[in-house]
Amino acid sequence: MEREAAVSKYQELHKDAPFHDGTFANWSSSRHAETPYHFTDGVSIVVSESDSQPDDKFHGNRPEEDPGTGGDQPGA
Repeated sequence: MEREAAVSKYQELHKDAPFHDGTFANWSSSRHAETPYHFTDGVSIVVSESDSQPDDKFHGNRPEEDPGTGGDQPGA
């Protein structure tokens, strides 16, 4: 269930501009010569107990950065 939630979030993140140039830096709403790759091309989404890239901002603001997020996180 967690993986499916992560896939949904990744899809939502790229819904307006799903095509990129291969560097994941330049995005477009349509495929053309400069942005031939779909956001799913070459991507594998996995779920883990630990965050292997804690600075990537995939989840948005972390609770320690935004204490107003609530929930059961320390400092919330």
